[in-house]
Amino acid sequence: MYFQNSTNFEVLSTKHTSALLKFETENRLWFEKFIAARNPDFYTHPGVTEHITECLQLMRQKSMYPALMVTNNELLGRFNLREIDHSRQSAMLGYRVAEKHKGKGVATKGVGKLLQISVQKLGLNTIRALVLDNNAASARVLLKHGFECIRYTPEFREVNGKTYGCREYCWNATSRNTVSLEHHLHSHLT
Repeated sequence: MYFQNSTNFEVLSTKHTSALLKFETENRLWFEKFIAARNPDFYTHPGVTEHITECLQLMRQKSMYPALMVTNNELLGRFNLREIDHSRQSAMLGYRVAEKHKGKGVATKGVGKLLQISVQKLGLNTIRALVLDNNAASARVLLKHGFECIRYTPEFREVNGKTYGCREYCWNATSRNTVSLEHHLHSHLT
């Protein structure tokens, strides 16, 4: 198994500032193949500190749940629930995995853990995610967890001078019975 006993799923905090800066800087070109580039100021200690502060403020407002998969003080991936709407029991899922850890189950494990948290800790039922056409691996991770494609938007976003379509995926906990949900989540977390 790729994951060690020292692999943890942690809520983002200020203690992660240096590790997050390293993660984002080392993987910048990799991430920018799939998503729009961040402002260059983000890739500085003050930029990441400000980003963490914003994430933690949104978490206090209960509109975000920012998490990290960490092993031996190294970030393997980021997993976030954004736009949390407690009245609708829904949120948007986003994640990114370090290039050197791609294809090793990090995304599958992290998404599974975040789905478990979304139901058991946050009381959410519906999780949505957007995936551009240039990111088939992310689509496969979502499909493994039972997400369904509910919408396709052509010419959704430009990344590096090329325009991509986008698929919206949806996962609904209430459409599953509790036993199969727990079994499904457990099978992707162990």
